[in-house]
Amino acid sequence: MSRLHKSLTIGLSVLALTVAANAGAATLKASYFFDNTLASSTAGAPDLVAIDPSGTSGFVTDTVYGNSRQVFHVGGTNANANQGGLAFNSTGLLTSDSYSVALTFEFFDRANAWRRILDVTNRTSDAGFYVDPGNQLDVYPISGSSVAFTNDVYRNVALTVGPAGPNNVTGYIDGIGSFTTTTNTLDLLPGGLINLFIDNNMGGGQGEWSTANIASARFYDGVLTAAEVGAINHDPVTPPPVGGVPEPASWAMMLVGFGSIGTVLRRRTMTGPAITA
Repeated sequence: MSRLHKSLTIGLSVLALTVAANAGAATLKASYFFDNTLASSTAGAPDLVAIDPSGTSGFVTDTVYGNSRQVFHVGGTNANANQGGLAFNSTGLLTSDSYSVALTFEFFDRANAWRRILDVTNRTSDAGFYVDPGNQLDVYPISGSSVAFTNDVYRNVALTVGPAGPNNVTGYIDGIGSFTTTTNTLDLLPGGLINLFIDNNMGGGQGEWSTANIASARFYDGVLTAAEVGAINHDPVTPPPVGGVPEPASWAMMLVGFGSIGTVLRRRTMTGPAITA
């Protein structure tokens, strides 16, 4: 076997293993970038629904990672009847116990207090995904973290859920793993509603809310890997950094391409050089 064929064989083997490893990777189902619209940039996904009882939410211009752009301002007060937020209907898009959410947002007030990021109980329970009084990510009442969350600055926050098993829930801040825990607290209820920022209005621990600006929201079916979370940790309106994790479809195309090259090389080896007079 020639050196070229040997290198090609090794490369194909590595790619095949990578494709296999990514076979169950997360699939982007809905993405929102708030350029004066709550519509998804991913086909087939519903519009986000603004919850705005105070009439103070809406699109504003802000600086996100050094770029001036439109974002959505979540207004209101922490009184339950006055909280602003956003609702995403994941019906038919996300698996109840295997999904991921990636958000780029900033909180403005209530530092050193509970602030709800995500609710999947239709506001009926205090259990959910928060920034806690220690200013760290937290799945209440299960697990906290050790990576600081800072108000008044945009943060990339990702949450992966499921499937059932040890350490099935993981949180990330700016591409860094913040915590991992085992819980079914964040499994989606029938109807698949995901609320952003608004707190529960039934049971204990109400009013845990903050004003916010949100620059992007992405919803995936399946669990993002740490490498995939790292690859989307950037300004949401710019391309991913060089060296980002390719989608499984990209790996498959690369594999087909290398296979085609291998076929051509094999044919050339078998036929040999052309003989000229």
